[in-house]
Amino acid sequence: MDPRLRILRMLEEGKITVDEAARLLEALSRSEPYRYGARRFRRDVIDSISQFIESTISLIGDEIRDHLRVYRVGSESKIDTPIKPKVKIKSMAGDVTIKESMQSDRVKVYGYSIYKSVKDDELMIESLEGDIEVELPPVHELYISVIHGSIEGTLLGEHVEAKTLSGDIELELKSITDGELETASGDIIVYVPKDANLTIDAETKAGDLTYDVTGECIEEGPGYLKLKLNRGEHTLKLHTASGDIEIREA
Repeated sequence: MDPRLRILRMLEEGKITVDEAARLLEALSRSEPYRYGARRFRRDVIDSISQFIESTISLIGDEIRDHLRVYRVGSESKIDTPIKPKVKIKSMAGDVTIKESMQSDRVKVYGYSIYKSVKDDELMIESLEGDIEVELPPVHELYISVIHGSIEGTLLGEHVEAKTLSGDIELELKSITDGELETASGDIIVYVPKDANLTIDAETKAGDLTYDVTGECIEEGPGYLKLKLNRGEHTLKLHTASGDIEIREA
């Protein structure tokens, strides 16, 4: 089993505390020089990871532990369901890939142990393990929460939140009005349209921050950037406790 996943499962089972999990992840990252180089983690980085673990577990834990969903697949299969204004995608262990759907009114999900739940204006998709691929049309609100795995693909939504505890985020954002991308241990690469009407607020606790988009730099410092694109009326927040951030033009 991957050591990061082992740490997270120990946390889920109550065998270690949030702070102990953060310290173990930090020690594991320092043992991987090919990815993190010679960086040494500061106390504020450990604290940031601890806080993010707590917030992520609170978002994803109860629903996945309960397994009380109306649709379950034990072998490779798919979910094909009508779209809702609000879509939530949650994964315990596995990468999440988002692709543009050819249908404007339906969501398709491919994976193994996948579940769905529908109520009022909300569609919930959950995966216990294994990678999942989601074909998604434009949606009003989109929330992606991952414990162990990366998030990648193309997002078409007005409000987007994508968070992973251990993994990279690489996304092309289309028709976004505001959003937040966050990882405790991983890199963030985001592609934004040339005409995006955004103020980008980006921060990395232990990593490099680069950008190649045209805009007005409002504030810049070590590991921090506030960048205004066009009128900058909406906000996109990027945050990683341990990793690099790259902002590119789509």
